[in-house]
Amino acid sequence: MLFLRKGALYLGGMIILTLGQRLFVEAGLGADALDALCVGLSESAGLTPGTWVAATAFLMMCTAAVLSGRKPLAGGLVSSFIFGVFFDLWARFFQHFYEPDSMGIRILMYGAGILLGPLGTAIYFKSGFAKSALDDFIFAIKDRLHLSIRVTKTSVEIGLCTLAFLFGGPIGIATILTAVLYGPLLQGFMNRLDNMCTICVRSGLHGFVKKI
Repeated sequence: MLFLRKGALYLGGMIILTLGQRLFVEAGLGADALDALCVGLSESAGLTPGTWVAATAFLMMCTAAVLSGRKPLAGGLVSSFIFGVFFDLWARFFQHFYEPDSMGIRILMYGAGILLGPLGTAIYFKSGFAKSALDDFIFAIKDRLHLSIRVTKTSVEIGLCTLAFLFGGPIGIATILTAVLYGPLLQGFMNRLDNMCTICVRSGLHGFVKKI
C-alpha cells in the first residue's frame, strides 16, 4: 500500500509537471533553458538536440554523484524516460484537440504552465521516488552548498540560459521569465505541501502523512 500511495503521488506529480512543461512549448514564447542549450549545442557542435539532451542528463547525473559522494542514480534516467512519455502524450493531445490562435491565449497558456510546472515538481518530489537527472543535479548542489531550493534552482536555470545564449540557442522572453520565476514558485509549493503535512499531523492524520 505504501508503494502504491507513493507511486500515485509520483505519477500525479509527473502528469501535472509534464502538462505545465507542454504548455510552455505550446505557448510558443521561448524554449526552456535546458532545451534552448541543447538546440544551441546541436547547431554549433553537431549531433541532434535529443543526443545532447541525453548527454547533458548523463553529465548532470555523474556530477550529482560526485557532489553527493555516491554512485550515479540510474533511477534519474528512469524518471527522465517517464517524463518523456507523458510529455509526448500531452503533445498528441494538443495536436488533436487544440492549437493557440492568439497572443492572449498563448500568454494564458504560459501562465498556466509556469504554475503547473513547479506544482507538479513539488508533488513528485514529495513521493520520494527517483528524481530526474536535472533535479538530482539541483538537489546535489543544494545539499552540498546548503542553499535553498529557490536559490539553487534559479541559479542553475540562469546558468543554463547563459550557456544557451553563448551557443546560440533559441532564447525568448519566456525562457528568461521561467529561469527567474520557477525556483521561487517551486520553493513556495514545497513549503505549502510541508505545511499541509504539518496540519495533517496536528489534526491526528499523522499515520496517513507518514505513509506518503
